[in-house]
Amino acid sequence: MNAIDEKHEVDKTAVIAIISDVLSRLESRPMTLQRYVLSDDKINDMQRRTLFAAVERALGRRLVGQDFVRRE
Repeated sequence: MNAIDEKHEVDKTAVIAIISDVLSRLESRPMTLQRYVLSDDKINDMQRRTLFAAVERALGRRLVGQDFVRRE
């Protein structure tokens, strides 16, 4: 199956079929079964930590060069 004809025009459906075939061969069932799946609590915890880290970085940039003294 050739994705390019004599006019060198790309047959998009053929290209998609080739890519789909290659990707399906790359998927390994044993590896899929070993894949770690995060729990909902872990996902929420990671999202919360990401948000807090972004806020801390933003506050740090915002307050650089000012006379602000952070009270903890």
